[in-house]
Amino acid sequence: MKIPTIAPDKAGHFVYGAFAAMIGAIVAAKVIGEPQFAWLLAIAAALLIGVCKEALDYWQNKQADLPLHVVERADIIATALGGVSVALPLLLMVV
Repeated sequence: MKIPTIAPDKAGHFVYGAFAAMIGAIVAAKVIGEPQFAWLLAIAAALLIGVCKEALDYWQNKQADLPLHVVERADIIATALGGVSVALPLLLMVV
């Protein structure tokens, strides 16, 4: 039986999405003072990071006139899922 694997690129996006979500949650809880919205800002931060990274890849490809980076929706989804992995426990704590 072959064990399914995750592409290293997608795993990296997941980890960076989780990291961005943690920062977003800390900002919501400590800086803004609204801990009940930490889960929402966590997902928003991860999604924003994912979209900005892919936009940067697209822009770099346009500037170089050749594909330096692959621009994929799956990368945005992997980044957002990293954010969800942080946001879901926060949401469960609020409910």
